[in-house]
Amino acid sequence: MLSLLTSGLVQAGELAIETKPFELSHQLDAKVMPAGGVSLTVIAPKAWQTFAITKLVDHGTVVKKGDVLVSFDARDIDQHLEAIKRQITNNELAIAETQDKLERLEQTAEQRLADAKREASEAEEQLEHFTRIGRKTEEDRALHSIKRSEQYLANEKEELRQLKQMYEADDLTEDTEEIILTRQIDAVEHAEFMLRLSKLNNTREIEVLIARKAKTLANAAESTALALKYAERQIPREIKQTSAQLAALMATLDKDRVRLADHEHDRKLFELKAPADGIFYHGAIKDGRWVTGELLRGLRVGGSAPLHTAFASLVPEDADLVLVAHTDAAKARQLKTGTEGIACLAGTQTQGSEFSSIALKVTASRLIPNLQGNYQVSLKPTWPKGLQPAVGNPATVHVLVYQRQEAIVVPAKALTYGAMGWSVELKLADGKTERRNVLRGAQSGDEVEILSGLEAGQVIIVP
Repeated sequence: MLSLLTSGLVQAGELAIETKPFELSHQLDAKVMPAGGVSLTVIAPKAWQTFAITKLVDHGTVVKKGDVLVSFDARDIDQHLEAIKRQITNNELAIAETQDKLERLEQTAEQRLADAKREASEAEEQLEHFTRIGRKTEEDRALHSIKRSEQYLANEKEELRQLKQMYEADDLTEDTEEIILTRQIDAVEHAEFMLRLSKLNNTREIEVLIARKAKTLANAAESTALALKYAERQIPREIKQTSAQLAALMATLDKDRVRLADHEHDRKLFELKAPADGIFYHGAIKDGRWVTGELLRGLRVGGSAPLHTAFASLVPEDADLVLVAHTDAAKARQLKTGTEGIACLAGTQTQGSEFSSIALKVTASRLIPNLQGNYQVSLKPTWPKGLQPAVGNPATVHVLVYQRQEAIVVPAKALTYGAMGWSVELKLADGKTERRNVLRGAQSGDEVEILSGLEAGQVIIVP
């Protein structure tokens, strides 16, 4: 181990240089960790965010492959899955109906537009014919009907006049003649009535009905023309709108199917099983550390498991157990691969040297710090038979990184750094002193190895 200067020499202002064994070793606090192959328990859902624990295997439990380690309350996600499936069914039905509607619109669009054009053309033709010919014809017919009624009345009156003239020439009017005369008088009265009725009806037809018909035909022509313009705009628009509705429904269906797939993926996470035989630990074992902290507070039945974060670990029963320490940059650089040392596992000090001085070698020393600013050192121990180390067991490690049987060693405070490098104050034979440049080597505690610049027997001044 470390070789110290005698207390008398250190306290004196002058120090006589002599050669002695020099060793540089480091003590590290380490923990037993699996070398690799640890299965981390991580819940990485795609959609679902609530995982309430209903079963949790105790920390340190020995489990078999396929054993349920953690299970969660799945009632809410099961209901959500059923709702998504119903929504998908409804969307599929709506898509089928919209596809039929779009097909029907596309197939009938040409005929509907042709019908609108035909109706507009016929209405315009009827209006033009009525305006040009029909109205005048109907008015002439009405006037002609009145004229015929007037002529009929005149004829009946003339016949009555002639009958009276003929019967008045006779001295005696027979019963038959009386009947004929009475009948003719009735005919005249009827003709007068029909004339009045004809004038009323035909005058109304001329002044009201024909004008109304003209207005109706004009309205029909205007209405069908507007209907044609509307059809020319609306039929393509209906097709476009229905096509857009179909696209929206299909996009929604695609999203719902993705949602269903994501939730079905998440549903499988509600029962986590052991992938191999081993020991189940609460907390994550990664980067040579056993991470617990805040994430274990909710790790209980009734609590909620953290998401996207390892919260438990399964160490296989045949896992290779090593020691892992975390140190500073200086020590990490000195701990070269293959460097030997010993480890004392906590609690084994009274079990004999084979348990309290376990031989080991450095297998890796990382020169890049972790997020906490520490440097990880991996050590491979030779575990003695009968010792059963457990993951997380602490150990004290001693590693010898440098050794020299004959070395010149000086106190660190005797060295000064200047423009010419490191130097010490050397006492000369005449009692005077001078600065002497030296090449320093390793440092162990307060002692520094001098590689050149000093010789045994010389005396230096120590502040």
